Amino acid sequence: MTEGQLPRRQEFLIQWYAILWSNIDRSMRGIWNVLGTVTLMGTVLVAVHKDYLPYSAGILLGLLLVFWGVNVTIDLNGWHRRNLFMLTAIEREFLDSTDYGRILPEAYRRPEESWVRFYRLNVTVFILLGLAFCGYALVREAAGPTPTGVWSVWILPIHWIALAIGVVLTVMNLLGRAHSAKKHWQELFGSSRDGESKIEAPKGRTDETRA
Repeated sequence: MTEGQLPRRQEFLIQWYAILWSNIDRSMRGIWNVLGTVTLMGTVLVAVHKDYLPYSAGILLGLLLVFWGVNVTIDLNGWHRRNLFMLTAIEREFLDSTDYGRILPEAYRRPEESWVRFYRLNVTVFILLGLAFCGYALVREAAGPTPTGVWSVWILPIHWIALAIGVVLTVMNLLGRAHSAKKHWQELFGSSRDGESKIEAPKGRTDETRA
């Protein structure tokens, strides 16, 4: 190794560090593409109200878009969190414990397991839109038979069946991602490599300052 040349391991970690930040940036930018679905959902709701789309088909399409948006956001949040965990682990390879609170805020010593606030807001938007579709459907069905009819399976409208299935699958995805995040956090930060006792992730670290 020539003078001034980094060891291969350090060079690899530095390059990987840059790639991880690039991944986080792509994830943050990708969420805006998901939000573009909001416009489509509004168009679908108007088309159903004007009877341009069959009632059940329109409500079903709207709910499918809601669940697609929510689950894509869950996956993006998991991807962001995974990259943030690895970023923090790489930082610990180059920083001393005294650097936290001097170069970096002390809260950056351990990343939080919870959702990144940016994605939480996005999920909230989709849930509100889903409630709007459900509320519209309930009001319209309570008013009497819909002009374009209702697609049913046995006695249940198909969109209510799709709603129940979508909720179950989404909760399973959410719990799976949460379990994975907790497992990865415990592996990387549950205890330090020099045998220190486990400590809780500090509160107050905002992901917007790291992304």
